[in-house]
Amino acid sequence: MVRGRKNPLHVQLPKRLKDARKEAGHTRMGLSLLAGLGNNAVSRIEDEGRMPTIDTVEQLARALGVAPSWLAFGIHAAQPPKPSAGCQQVGARLRQVRGARAYSVRALGELAGVSGAAVSAIENEPHMPSLATIEKLAKALDVSPAWLAFGSEDGSKAQTISTPLPLER
Repeated sequence: MVRGRKNPLHVQLPKRLKDARKEAGHTRMGLSLLAGLGNNAVSRIEDEGRMPTIDTVEQLARALGVAPSWLAFGIHAAQPPKPSAGCQQVGARLRQVRGARAYSVRALGELAGVSGAAVSAIENEPHMPSLATIEKLAKALDVSPAWLAFGSEDGSKAQTISTPLPLER
């Protein structure tokens, strides 16, 4: 707990990453390279607590063979994301649910505690937000952070904030 508030879901990412990496038998550098990242990417997350962007989490999850929603937020997905989903569609999901809630970019930014410019940058892609930003936006929009970040259906009703809206084609 942080000052009487529940810790954000992404706080345990370094531990989940370390446990999954060890279980898969990878070194830090080996996993970083396997995921197509810089040599020290995994070390920075595990040791320094650096908060990665959602695309980095997705690359690490793919290299480890785990769901990105679990690695990022500890949320087990009931179903794997659709091939058209994933972090590359975060802007479209954000724009859709923001519109459905009738929030302006600025209003959502204020509600989530991020700048309107950050919201706009995410919606207009290819800006990849951090896990912390995704979690703030998801809470403000009353959607699952796993859905917003990766298009994952959340399998735990206790973790699910609400049912996400289907993406329009």
